Amino acid sequence: MTNKLVTGQFIWNYVQDLHQNGWEGIPYDAEEAILRHPKWELVELLIEDLNYGRTHKPVVLEYAKMETDLPPIVVNADNWVLDGYHRAEAAKERGNKTILAYVPIDILT
Repeated sequence: MTNKLVTGQFIWNYVQDLHQNGWEGIPYDAEEAILRHPKWELVELLIEDLNYGRTHKPVVLEYAKMETDLPPIVVNADNWVLDGYHRAEAAKERGNKTILAYVPIDILT
């Protein structure tokens, strides 16, 4: 499903829910980067267009082996992944060309 509209607060809660046990690698300013955009949309993005940091290969392989769809990632205006770089790399490992992502609406126009 794409074109789902949500709020910045929804996205921040979503990121926190995905990482209930804590996380490493989330940019220190992720909360501000997310909440500065009041509206977000769920869209399909080309994986090759994404920018993200280093991944931990065992996590990527574990995600790639999952038989379910990967949760959507969260990207900023420059296609930098704010949350979900392991999921993006796992989708790439699976051979996927696209991935569902939440993007701020103002970057779509």
